[in-house]
Amino acid sequence: MVKVTTKDRATSDPADRKRVLESVQADGVQMVLLWFTDLEGHLKSFAITPWQLEDALNDGMGFDGSSITGFNAIEESDMVAIPDPTTYAVMPWREGETKTVRMICDIVTPDGKPYEGDPRHVLRRALERMLPRLTGRLAWDSAAGLYVPEVKPENPAPHVPPQQ
Repeated sequence: MVKVTTKDRATSDPADRKRVLESVQADGVQMVLLWFTDLEGHLKSFAITPWQLEDALNDGMGFDGSSITGFNAIEESDMVAIPDPTTYAVMPWREGETKTVRMICDIVTPDGKPYEGDPRHVLRRALERMLPRLTGRLAWDSAAGLYVPEVKPENPAPHVPPQQ
């Protein structure tokens, strides 16, 4: 793991971070998986101990992004994964197995700026641009993707023909 020096990069609610730390102790967690995806949508993960979790929640965990498809070249490869406490979930387990939780991470640069290649950041930016133009509800269709039923007439969206 890459040693990082900037502190307090997290943007999540401190109360949510505290709840996660309490849950880890109450649940008897032995391992924490930090999940994120590359630009192609492949799940990437690395594990930390519960004792490292507080620092990860507050400041993130550094890693070498040059080994991740679509991330930076070796010269600028230091990345930081910051767990989103609202994604805390206990993984299925059996008695006698290691009790593990997972959290999905936001990827930032060492100076704390969102990484432009992080799919979660890309989605947030797309939604920020799209939301002011919406009047209806958003829906997800597994075959068609994001479905937007209405658009404000004063700010019309460009016509996009349906995919065949």
